[in-house]
Amino acid sequence: MCGSLLVALGLAACGSGSSTGTDSTAAAGSATEAAASKPAGEPIKLMAMEAYTEPASGLEDPHFDAGQARVEAVNAAGGIDGRPLELIKCDTKSDPNLAAACARQAVEEEVVAVVGPAVFNATSAYPILEKAGISQVGGSAADQVEGSSPISFPFTSTVTQIAGVPRALVLDGAKKMGAIIPKFPGSEQVVQGLEQLVPHLGIELGEVEQLPFDTVDFAPAVAKALSGGADSVLVFFPGPNQATAIKAVKERDPSAKVGTLNVYVTPEVIEALGPDAEGLVAAAAGLPASASSPGMDEFNAEMDKYAPETPRVDGAVFLWAAVYAVEGILKQVQTIDAKAVTAALGKQAKLETGGIIPPLDTTVPGPVPGFPRVFNPTTVPVRIEAGEAQMMEPKNPFFDPFGGPPPSAGGAKGGA
Repeated sequence: MCGSLLVALGLAACGSGSSTGTDSTAAAGSATEAAASKPAGEPIKLMAMEAYTEPASGLEDPHFDAGQARVEAVNAAGGIDGRPLELIKCDTKSDPNLAAACARQAVEEEVVAVVGPAVFNATSAYPILEKAGISQVGGSAADQVEGSSPISFPFTSTVTQIAGVPRALVLDGAKKMGAIIPKFPGSEQVVQGLEQLVPHLGIELGEVEQLPFDTVDFAPAVAKALSGGADSVLVFFPGPNQATAIKAVKERDPSAKVGTLNVYVTPEVIEALGPDAEGLVAAAAGLPASASSPGMDEFNAEMDKYAPETPRVDGAVFLWAAVYAVEGILKQVQTIDAKAVTAALGKQAKLETGGIIPPLDTTVPGPVPGFPRVFNPTTVPVRIEAGEAQMMEPKNPFFDPFGGPPPSAGGAKGGA
C-alpha cells in the first residue's frame, strides 16, 4: 500500500531510497568462538540506562543481564583490540532528574555509547548526551526526541509495534477488531492512524476505547470494543492493568481474539493471565528468543552460559543486540571514543544486530514523518504458546505494516 500515510502514528508507507555507506555485516562476528587471551588495559565503557525499578512502565528488570552476557562473551573472546568491554547499569526509575544524572554519569565515565531498549525521560537525558556526542543504540523511540535526535539509533518504535498488531490478528483469523488504549496526549492521533492503516491490512476497525491509565474496570470498554460484530480486540495498556484488560475481554467473550505488543507480555503478565495467555497474539519488535537464526542461536548460547535465569523477553534480546551492534562499530573505528562511534553509526548501509531485526540503513532518514531516526518499520507477528512467543510467519518473519519493500534479512526457523 505504498503511498498511504499513517499520519497519526507518524509512519509513512514508502521505503527510503538507495544509498551508500559502510556495511557492518559480520563486523561483530561470533564472540563465543575459541577462547583468546584475557583482555587488559582500560575498559571500553557502555551504559544501559533504563527505568529498571519503575513498575508503572509495565516492564520488569530482565534486560541488564542479557547485555552483560554479551559483554562477558566478548571479553572471553579477547575483548576489543585486547581491551575489555564494561557495561554500566544506571536506573532512571522514570524520574527525569535521575535520567539527567545517568546522562551526566555517562559523560563523566566516558562511555562510548548508551545501549538498550528504553531510556525513559529522553527529554532530560538527550541534551546532555547530545552535547557529549554519546549515541543511544537499540532504543524503542517513544517520542520525537528519540525519533529525531542525531544521536538516536533506535531499533523500533512504540507506534511501529502498535501498527503491527492488526497483522497478527489477521493471521489469527480475525475479521473485525476493536481497540482499548490509554488516553494520553496524542492518543486521538493514534486512533486516526489506526483508522487509516487497518483497512489496508485486511481487517475492519470497530470501536476504539480510550481510558485513563488508572482504569481497573474494563467491562464497559470491552463491551463497546466487541460491539458491531467485532471478533478481536487490540489491547495496548502498558502497566499493571495490561493483564486485567485482557482478562476482561476473555470474560466477555472467551472466543474473542486478543492482540497486543509483545514487549508488554512479560512473564508476570503471562502468569497473571493463566490459561488466557495461551493463543494471545502480539507484534514483537524483533525475532523472539524461540526463533532459530545465527544471531538468536548465539544469543541463547550466551544466555545459557552467562545468564540462565534471566527471562528471554524482547527487552533482553534488544539489549543484547544493541551491545552486538556497538561491538561491530568498535571494530571499525580508528579512535575508540563516543564521537567516533556516533559518526560511524551514522554511516552504516547495513548496521547488523545479529539478525534480530533487518539490517539498518542509517545513511537516509527512516519512513516516519517527524521520526527520521526510526530506520526499521517492521514488526514480527507472534503467538504465545506454552508461555513463549512463537513466530506466526517463520519463513518471512519481518512484516512492514506500512507497505514498504520486503526486508532482505531472510527468514528464521520457528521455535520448537
